Amino acid sequence: MAVANDKPASCQLLTNSIVSHSSAGLPQVSNLGTIQITCSVPARSFPLEAGEHQSPLKIATVAYQILPDGHMKKVPSETNQTGGGFDSEVESVLFDFHVPLGSAERNEEANRIVAMIEKSMPSSVPITEKSHDLALERARKFVGEHRVGHFRVQCSILEGDRVLDVAIVELEVLFKGHFSDMIKSAVRTDDPLTSHFDTQSAK
Repeated sequence: MAVANDKPASCQLLTNSIVSHSSAGLPQVSNLGTIQITCSVPARSFPLEAGEHQSPLKIATVAYQILPDGHMKKVPSETNQTGGGFDSEVESVLFDFHVPLGSAERNEEANRIVAMIEKSMPSSVPITEKSHDLALERARKFVGEHRVGHFRVQCSILEGDRVLDVAIVELEVLFKGHFSDMIKSAVRTDDPLTSHFDTQSAK
């Protein structure tokens, strides 16, 4: 479904998200970096009657991982709309896109983070099973690493609940390291992820 005129919607990765291109020209991004996408549609006509208004554009995504055999598997995806704009020709939406790790990979990464935190704790601070489990729960929510692979992202541009148009972005997420590697230098006793140890040991 297209808006006002027949010019289709378009979506593309922002250049600052792209780290390289494949031999086939596919944009490649880091599993540790921010993935930013902008989508645009032809500008909507302004309301003609008093009291009418237009809802801001929104975005919804459906992500498919393209497997080595060519089959596609639907995977979870998340968006965080960060901006947008318009002129006389087009309206646009800017958003951060995230393909979360699978539960097993997320648990592995959470375990790495908690192991580093517990190793950095003073010996005078007891680490209980309860505090360990709480740290794991927080760490799972904290992990910001993208799933690695080749993805096809269906981006729906919405006006309220109405789909104005749909466009596709295809990208490859490359492995550039573990999320836990990024925070090794930040692990310290006053880190938000470790603060609950003192609270728990005091109870």
